Amino acid sequence: MIAHIIRPRATHAGGKDAIGRARRLLTDFDLIHLASALTVGNELRVVVAYDVRMAAAAQAVDLVVESPH
Repeated sequence: MIAHIIRPRATHAGGKDAIGRARRLLTDFDLIHLASALTVGNELRVVVAYDVRMAAAAQAVDLVVESPH
């Protein structure tokens, strides 16, 4: 399910290996959050990410990211 949601945008943004890279770098919870953000679509204004890997993954699929310090 998660790969089905993420694959089209990740493949477009990061090439064919984007899904494999995301699976290696992110936790299952991160992947769930990323998939959830993608299903919200245009209603989502920003993703707040404290983890640099999650922020990078969200940016890779064209989501706007804010990272509080």
